[in-house]
Amino acid sequence: RSMKHLRMEHGMTLCDLCVDNKRNFVYNLQRFTPQGLKKHENDKQEGHPLCEFCRPKRFYDIVKLHEHLNKDHYKCHICEKQGRPNQFFKDYKMLEKHFDRDHFMCHDAQCLAARFVVFENEIDLRAHEQGVHGTTRRDGGTKIK
Repeated sequence: RSMKHLRMEHGMTLCDLCVDNKRNFVYNLQRFTPQGLKKHENDKQEGHPLCEFCRPKRFYDIVKLHEHLNKDHYKCHICEKQGRPNQFFKDYKMLEKHFDRDHFMCHDAQCLAARFVVFENEIDLRAHEQGVHGTTRRDGGTKIK
């Protein structure tokens, strides 16, 4: 009710993310014009980060964004291991394309169905193929990066 009054009578609004996440009384929260709210959301210091995959969805802070990314999207564990943290992908299909393009993925039907069967280097992939499947890639070719 007071939100409607604020909007109708004063042309102002509150930031929903701040209302939901700040431990403060509503009357202590900053009020914004529609343009001011956009500026607030995009502010590098006090704004609300955007999920690049769920645009225009924003999160209260970087911690909440990372909770969302870890829960709803996919992170590359190989990149993480190689010192490139926080390489996220919208869905498994996009992560699988990344695995195939940038790492060494097993293309055996069982491993594709199991998902996440990917290696840092060709030697580990070949050892997996030999140990698990009893063979290496039939074409004998190597992947050139």
